[in-house]
This record gives sequence, C-alpha cells and structure tokens, in this order.
Amino acid sequence: MTVKGNDLDFGYTLDLPGGPLCFSTAEWAPSEAYMSQNYESPIHTDQLYAPYAMNWVTLHAIMDPEQCQLHGGRSSGGNYVDVSLKVVVKCATDTVMSMQPCFQHGTTLARDGVCRQGTAINFSRHIKQAFDEAIAIEGDVKAMIQQHRSQLQAWQQQRNPRQHQKRNKKIMKNQSCKILLIIRRIRNGGDGPEVEVFSNVTEDDYVYVLDAIGCDDKLIRKPSYIPSLHQIVATLPCPIHESILVPLRTAMGIIVESLAIPDDFEVSLPIHMGRMVDAPATAELPPQMRLRTRDADIRPYWPFEVSVSQTAEGAVTKLQKFGNQNEHVLAATHINIAESRMHASPTYEWGVEKELDRRGVQMGELTRSEDGALASHSHTWYHPVTVTITTWIRPPNRRLNLNSRHHAYYASAVLYPNQSEQALAKVQNMFQRTLERVRDTVVDHLETEHADDDTLLDSLQAMRDWSPPRELLDWNKCSKELRAAMKQTGFNRYRSWHRSFLKRVADESEVSGSRSGPSKRGRVS
Repeated sequence: MTVKGNDLDFGYTLDLPGGPLCFSTAEWAPSEAYMSQNYESPIHTDQLYAPYAMNWVTLHAIMDPEQCQLHGGRSSGGNYVDVSLKVVVKCATDTVMSMQPCFQHGTTLARDGVCRQGTAINFSRHIKQAFDEAIAIEGDVKAMIQQHRSQLQAWQQQRNPRQHQKRNKKIMKNQSCKILLIIRRIRNGGDGPEVEVFSNVTEDDYVYVLDAIGCDDKLIRKPSYIPSLHQIVATLPCPIHESILVPLRTAMGIIVESLAIPDDFEVSLPIHMGRMVDAPATAELPPQMRLRTRDADIRPYWPFEVSVSQTAEGAVTKLQKFGNQNEHVLAATHINIAESRMHASPTYEWGVEKELDRRGVQMGELTRSEDGALASHSHTWYHPVTVTITTWIRPPNRRLNLNSRHHAYYASAVLYPNQSEQALAKVQNMFQRTLERVRDTVVDHLETEHADDDTLLDSLQAMRDWSPPRELLDWNKCSKELRAAMKQTGFNRYRSWHRSFLKRVADESEVSGSRSGPSKRGRVS
C-alpha cells in the first residue's frame, strides 16, 4: 500500500471510508505497508523497521446477547492486549489504535454471539528491496517459492479434519456477520457518509443483500455491485441525481403522451423513473421505459442508470445484466457523475470551527472556483465534476452489448462542464432512433396480438406515422440545473458536517460542565 498522490513536504494522509486519517507530524509517508484482515495469532511481537503499527477494528458487534452471557459486567472479549505495557483496550467498531510492534501484544478471544473483524496495518521495507535480497541468495527464487507452496499444501493435507472443519465454520460465521453488517448499514437511512464501500463481497452475497432489503419500504440508499473489485457500494440520493432524472423523465413523459396508443388496445407505455431507489422490490432494477400489456405482462425497452464515480462500473454491469435477462430491451443509457476527488469532511484539528465561529454558513456564501469546485472557509465541499451521458442501441437480431463502440450503435458525450455540441447531437440522434425502435416494436406487438381485427388495426395508423421530436432534451437547461444541484449538494455536505460539529461541541460542554457543576446543553440546529 502506497500513499497515492502524496506530494506534501511533511506528513501524509490515508483516505479511509470514515474520513481522512492524518499523520501531520510524520516526516514523510512510509515506503510501503501491508494489511492483514481477520487473522488469529497468539501473543507475539513484530520485528519491523517502523516504530509503530496500527490496528483498526472494522466491526465489533454483539449479535446474540443471551449467548454472550454478559451479566455481571463481563466483557464481550475480542479486545486488544499489550502484554508488555499491561494494557487492555476494549474494542468497538471503528476503533483505531497505534501500537509499538516490538512489544508483546495480541487479542483476547471473543465470546460466542460476538462478531469481530479487524485489520492490522504494518509498515515494511520496500518489497523490491526484499526481493533483491532474495535474488542474491544462492538458488532460484522461483524454485524456493514452489517448494514453499508444496510444503504448505502437504501441511494442509495433514491437518486434523476437525480443525479444518472448525476453521471453515469460523470463516462462514465471519462472512455471515459481514453480510449482516452490510444489510444493517444500508438500512441505516440517511445516517453515515454519502458513499459506503463494503469489500470482499461475492455476487451471491450481493444477491442475498438485495433479497434481505427487498421488503424494506423505507430504504433510501442505493446498493451497487462492482464485480472487478468484489465490492458493494451504497450511495445516498443527492440533488445532482434528481437534476438528471427529473428532466429526463419529464421529457420522456411528454414524448410518450404524444405517441398516442388507442385506448382500445388496453396497453400502456409507462416511464419507471423514480428516485435513486424507486421501490423496495426494485432495488436491482434500473429506471426504464417499458410496455405494460393487457395481460399485465411487462416488457422493458429502454433502461437508464445514473451513477457516481465509485459506482460507474456497477451501473454498466447492471445495465448489461438487465439486457441479458430481458430479450425485449432495445437500448440502454448510462449517465455518470464523476467528482474529481472523493469528498472528505474537515478533521477536528482543522481549525474551520474557529473561522465559522458557530454562526453557520448560508448557501449563497459557497464560492465557485474557476475549475468548478464549491468551497467556504478554506474547505472544498464539492470538487469539480464531469457528467457524461452514454447510450447504446441493440443491433438487429443481436443482444445488447455495452462493450461495443460501433458508431452505429453507440454514442457518448460530456454534458458538463464543457459541452461538445457535435457529440451531444449524436446522443440526441441515438435517442431518436431508440424511440423509433420503441414505436415499431409496440406497433408490431399490437398487430400480432390483434391480427384478426382490421378495424382495430386501422386505428394504429397515427402511431405508424408518428416521429419523435428532433430535440428531446435541452442540454443548456440541463447544465443550468446541474450547477444549481451541485451547489445544493455542497451545501448539504456542509450542513451535515456543521450539525455534527455543533452536537460534538454540545456533548463536550455537557461533559465538562458535569465535572465542574450544572450546565445547559447547547441546542443543535
């Protein structure tokens, strides 16, 4: 693990999911580090070149209080112990400790009914230096590695089957705990960061999570699976997503109204395009244009997907999977909102609280820099963003292929900040062709269903003659709404941080006041 993009002369920062972890007094970033997850080890010491290592408890949850038997003040276990210093740290979720690896240390056993996961971060010499030293040793390094693997396999085969079974049960338990944690965090509503990332997740785990949250009618986070990274990314809806979906749905709704299907056919062409998560049962379904037949059969024709930087791959994967599973899909559109940097809230040591003086900031005070970033009081609340719209049409007699870049079936354009009129014109043209495909497909379906009713089929002539408008969306209007939505998103981030800051100040004042005498708790806006 190296510190990407570190160009500071002094200190370094690690970008963790819960926010940045700053080492401002370090002389420079360590050369390399390695991370060990969910391993077990007796009391030991680590002979490292660095004087300190880190231990990050990613999960410490009591899943079954009765099984834990915590009566009488008993500990749930799974705590960090420094034997040399005779110190026990009672761990909780998101506890981060810095320790001296040369001292004897380890963890206590967690009680039954407790789910615990952690990550050890140790700083090492350059891997290349270690490899060069290995090459200098007499003999072939590759042969040494193969010999080591053979010895390891032989040792694993000789292991006690009961131990092997016990280890597998422990792995399954840890995986189950992790899935339960993911479900709980996704159901956590608007609390927590805008984007939460869960790693080491299989596609089967993702399907299980979707099934579990499918009955939750209060779900507002949108989960997305990134196959190449084995990650679930859960995002909160924000004004930018709405600024894209609302005008798109409005425009498509007007167009569908103009494509007048006679009432006698008892079919409809609704636009399913709500918020980021439209309904609990459709968490895995993208917004779409679809045909609902008189037999209540649903035929999806044109799915849309809006993604943020972290979920772009997941969005394309979802669209491709949706197209593979639905033979009626004619086209797909992906709108990606890529912020140049992941947003991080100000750290407590940052000093912005002095600049704010607890008075708060109005949305009009957010200033826009030349590159499009939105900032106030020395902190950037929304980084420059690029919005790209990409659309595909299914080739005749073939499946939809989102890897295709053939000019006849693919178009992509930057919608914001620097519009390309020529590229956007190609996207508009692709939209028109898609709507023509939808028209022809609906007409063909109705002609087949009512082949014996000439009078009814004659009423389709207006549909056959219908043409989509030359301009479906006003790109300039979209850009204007995007700018307003970005400012609102930046202000929402500031407001969330400011409320948390005021609550922390009030809590600290209350604790301080309880030690010295009675006090009033500050009101949090």
